Amino acid sequence: MMAARKYLTDDELLVLRMVETTPEQARQIIRRNQPMLDLVREWIAYREGTRGEPDREWYDGDVGCPHCDEMHCNHCAWEVLATEGVVKQLKMACLAMTFGGVLYYDAIVEYGAESEEIIFGRLYEATIVELRYTEIFLAGHIEWAEDVLEREAKR
Repeated sequence: MMAARKYLTDDELLVLRMVETTPEQARQIIRRNQPMLDLVREWIAYREGTRGEPDREWYDGDVGCPHCDEMHCNHCAWEVLATEGVVKQLKMACLAMTFGGVLYYDAIVEYGAESEEIIFGRLYEATIVELRYTEIFLAGHIEWAEDVLEREAKR
């Protein structure tokens, strides 16, 4: 039986385990998502009145997606999930995957092969719901990456 997770559901984790991900890719996912998650949590605390306004209204990083090949989705590890409809045609199963029930398009982040960002002003303009969705999305990625590392450590 799988350990309880705070963000990912067991079903999501089972599907994510189908996406071939190395420990180095898992560490890259954590390096990419943790700074954005920390910033989003600062903005959540600000909106909830438990801290002052954060110093930063955006995030622009250069870690990127370890599964992307310069935005070409040929031979991507996510293809294993691209089995039907538009997802199969576009080979972009990563965009159809939920993390804690949240889709990429519901979060206020943008990923590329060599970059990730929260566009200037989006944190300031986002509703608390959008911020929470983004928190769940980012934290779900981190839980997945931690699962990859935990499973590798047990080998």
